Formats: sequence, C-alpha cells, structure tokens
Amino acid sequence: MKKKITSIFMAILAVVLFTVSMDASPTINELNQRRTAINNELAENRRELEAVRQERADAVREIELLNEEMRIISEDMMAIEDEIRSMQALLEETEIELDIAIELLENQYEMFIDRAVHMYMHGRTSYLDVLLNAESFTDLIRIIHSINMIIEHEQNMIDELIAAEQAVSNKIAQIEQQKEDLELVRDMYAERMIELEESMDAVAILVEELEESETEYLLVIATFENQASEVGRAIERAQAEQRAREAQAAANRAAQQNFVFTGGQFDWPVPGHTRISSGYVNRISPINGRREFHSGIDIPAPRGTNIVAAYPGVVIHSGWMGGFGNTIMIDHGGGIVTLYGHNSSNIARVGQQVARGEVIARVGSTGWSTGNHLHFEVRRNGNHTDPIPFLRG
Repeated sequence: MKKKITSIFMAILAVVLFTVSMDASPTINELNQRRTAINNELAENRRELEAVRQERADAVREIELLNEEMRIISEDMMAIEDEIRSMQALLEETEIELDIAIELLENQYEMFIDRAVHMYMHGRTSYLDVLLNAESFTDLIRIIHSINMIIEHEQNMIDELIAAEQAVSNKIAQIEQQKEDLELVRDMYAERMIELEESMDAVAILVEELEESETEYLLVIATFENQASEVGRAIERAQAEQRAREAQAAANRAAQQNFVFTGGQFDWPVPGHTRISSGYVNRISPINGRREFHSGIDIPAPRGTNIVAAYPGVVIHSGWMGGFGNTIMIDHGGGIVTLYGHNSSNIARVGQQVARGEVIARVGSTGWSTGNHLHFEVRRNGNHTDPIPFLRG
C-alpha cells in the first residue's frame, strides 16, 4: 500500500512538472508528446484505480463474511451458555438426589447394623425361642422361611440403595462430562471469535487504506484530466496561431507584392504633436556627448501619448531593441520599413496587420533616452533614410 501511495505522489509530481513546463511556449509537436504522455499516465492510473476498487470490494465482502461467521458463532455461544446453565441446574438437582440417596443408604445401613447387633446379642436365644415355639414342622419351615425373607429383604434394600447411589453418581459424572464438553466448545468458539475480531480489525484497516488510496487516485486522475484539457486547449491555440500566422504571412506576401510606395504617403506618427526636437542630421549625442548622425527624427510628447502606424503594413518586431528600448518595426512592402523607438509600451504584436493611423504603441523614454519622445525612422532596403519626404504635409 505504501508503494502505491508513493507512486501516486510521483504521478502528482509529474503533473506539476508538466504544468511548470507549459510556461515555455512548447511547439505543437511537443504539446502532442505531452498529451500522449498524460493520456498514458491517465490510463495507468485508471487501471490502478480499478484494481484498488476491486481490492476494496473484496475486502468489504470479506468483512461481510466475517460478520456472518461472528453472528453464527455468537448465536451458538449463547445456545451453549444456555445448555451449560441447564447442565449446572441439573447437576445441582442431581447432587441433591445423591445427597438424599446417600442419606437413605446411611439410615438403612444404620438400621441394618442395629438389627445385626441386636441379633448378635440375642440371636441364639431368640432364634431358639422362635424355633422351639413352632407348633409343627410346617410351622417351623414357615418361621425359618420368614426369617430368611426378612434377612433377604434387608439385603435387597441395601443393594437397591447402593445401586441408586451409584446411578446418581454416574449421572453426576455424565452431567459433569457433558458440561466440560460444552465449556470446551464454548472456549473454542471464544478463541475463534477473538481470531475473527482480529481479522475484522485488519480488514477494516485495509479498507480504510484502500479508500484513502482511491481518493488519492481520483485526485491524480482529475489533475491529469485537467492537465490533458489544458494541453488540448494549448494545442488548439497553437494550431490556431499557426493557421493565423500562415494566413497573415500569405496576406503579407500578397500585400507586399501589390504594394508600390510612391512617397509622401505616411501619416504623422504622433497625432497632435508635430514639433521635431532632433532631425535627420549630424549632431552631438545627448547620451555620450560625441558627434554622430541621427538616423531618424525625434518627436517630443507626454508619456503615454498614442503612437500610430504611419502606413499600412505588417509588424515584424515588437520588443526591446538595444538603445531604442521598446521598439515597433513595420514592414510596408517594397523594401520600406518604419521604426518607432523609446516607447513606454508596445501594443502591436509581431505578425499583426496594422492599418494607417492604428495605435501601435505609447510614447515613453526607454533605452538611451533623456526624455519622453518618439524616435521615428524610415528604412529603405535596410538602410535608414530621411523620414520627412515620406510624411504627408
């Protein structure tokens, strides 16, 4: 069970690692590989969950069987206890019978002894008197027979009492043996009941562990399912972005093929702010104090002022560009590219098709800059050129 739980935590860790790695903008192929790996983990965890559920069902069934056996044994033990109590009551009654039989035997024996002593002390004279007083031989025979009958009766009485005592003693022994046998069975049942209770405790602990394991598997499966859905959505987004890029690239190619720049068609890039603080000239750099050629024109404006596309085109750069700071570059076709530098923030993104006058950035002072302004360049076939002839009056 510990091994299974460890594997569950490893699976959760794998999900976490997958989630962390999703931040790295993976390719569609990498996303498909991740989705396959996640689906494999899902299938494995679902198989293990079913195994855990089957094991728990077997354990629950075992508990039911143990409960049934304990119920039967408990009923049998109650019946045995009733029999033992009945045997004990019968034993007590029989012991009373034995006491009575012994008392009768003792009394009869004492009477016999008394008669024997009396006969011994008066025997010869008494018997002689009885015999001499016989009136005839027949009377004599009758008297002798009567005496023998009396003696035989006494002997029979004693024999019967001894037999009765022996019978009661045997009955007591038989009852005691039956009681001992019942107590032995009861003790065996009690031992079995202890074994069943121990088994019940062990199986109950197993069921509890399996339920915890099932809950953990469900957590892992839910996590993997969420991750699979997230990867699926990422794949759909990546595919949509790829299709959009391909469509945009095709549109760009078509636009570039159809574009013929004739000059003087660019809108002013910072509407409402027409002052030029530094033109397309040689100058002393405000950053390093050395003379250099300024490759564009600087248009001062408050931070956050809108910067617009001077002409329709496709954004080919949107991000940091050395001394220009946050920079936008737009390809207008025919080898003409415009550059918008030192922006506080860029709005347009690479691959985006922008229209003339569309807001693409905000004025700022990022990179090598001493104040808020737009550095605007026009590049023809990769070389900077004076922007003024391109701007409409």
